[in-house]
Amino acid sequence: MKKQPIPAGAPAGTTVETPAALPAWIAKVRAALRTPKARLIIRIAQYVLSLFSILYTVGIIKLAYRSIFYRLEIPTEHRAIFCVLVSLICLGSGILLIFTRKIIITRICIMISMPFHLPIFLFNYENLVLLIPLGILVVVTYFLNGVSEGTKTILGAFYLMIYVLGVFLYFVVQNVMAPASEETIVEQGISPGGDYRYAIVEVTDQAEGSTYLSMEPTRYDQCHDHYTWYAKGYDKLIYLERPKTTFTLSWETQIRTAITQQLLALNPDISFVLDAEELQAVGKSEGYFEMFEANELTKAQRAGVGLCIQDDLKEGETPESLGLELCPDSEPIKLSFATMQRLGMSIAANVKLSELTDENLAALGVPAESDVLSINGKVIFRHYVAELEGTFDPDVRTLTGVLDIME
Repeated sequence: MKKQPIPAGAPAGTTVETPAALPAWIAKVRAALRTPKARLIIRIAQYVLSLFSILYTVGIIKLAYRSIFYRLEIPTEHRAIFCVLVSLICLGSGILLIFTRKIIITRICIMISMPFHLPIFLFNYENLVLLIPLGILVVVTYFLNGVSEGTKTILGAFYLMIYVLGVFLYFVVQNVMAPASEETIVEQGISPGGDYRYAIVEVTDQAEGSTYLSMEPTRYDQCHDHYTWYAKGYDKLIYLERPKTTFTLSWETQIRTAITQQLLALNPDISFVLDAEELQAVGKSEGYFEMFEANELTKAQRAGVGLCIQDDLKEGETPESLGLELCPDSEPIKLSFATMQRLGMSIAANVKLSELTDENLAALGVPAESDVLSINGKVIFRHYVAELEGTFDPDVRTLTGVLDIME
């Protein structure tokens, strides 16, 4: 092959590599990488970079959790950039996992993460821009994993069985729990304050049908630039009418004091159940107590207040030997707020709205201004009341809502 001409004006001794020199340079690099020192450096780099596989596994577990308890929505105009970002993440992850595939940490992490891909694929089957790059990454890293072929075959069959069984159970639950009626969303939107999403749904069934309004909070959503995770399981049926009819919605924003006056005018004795933390927040824990009979408490709770009943004593034991006082089963016991907390007992009390000041309501999380929803001129929802009743608290999530049975 001809040599390339030396550029005019180049310093003396300048040489120009010809295409024929490229294979020689590659061979030189390969030879350098085979030296003991180079092998040691590569090995150290593999061990250090294998720690990334732990982050990869944690990320997959978090994604599986979000797929179960949240609903991923990607706006059409952002799908392209979302796909590019996911592809780049998968590409970078794949390169690091393949480079460290023979390190024990990477092997274990790849195998551990396999079952957690199931909920990701089950609950995001409509989001192909996520599933295609991730699916390619999962297949490539599994088959290129440094685990022996025998182990790969056995675990592969096990994971495949889990996937098939999981898909089968998911669709069985969907079919069994799904309503027999047909539901059509005729209107949906967000409250003026942005705290709630609502939907008006018409139901067609064997009777005359119905129309209902459902609502869910937006506070648990996780919003990002190109996508949003909407919290599932909080959807509540707020209002329903039979037969099928037309709803005319009217939103209004009212101040806290005005709503308090309206509620007291409707029912002067209206009350709300407050838990221990809320009672403390409004100063109702001082002087609070409850009465119990001795046999209504557990053995540990009785011992916590220095008492026992005859059934608590084993053979040969006496109250004196246990440092306790024997009392009748029906002995009334008065427990203060602090004592109940110390014994791990649940505390809840009805408190009248008339006993709460505006500052108390603020401490309970009632906003200064609240959205009020009316349907056909009738008030059916107040943000104020929802906060006091804990309508959308985290512990009210429903299984059917999480599984998207109604969608």
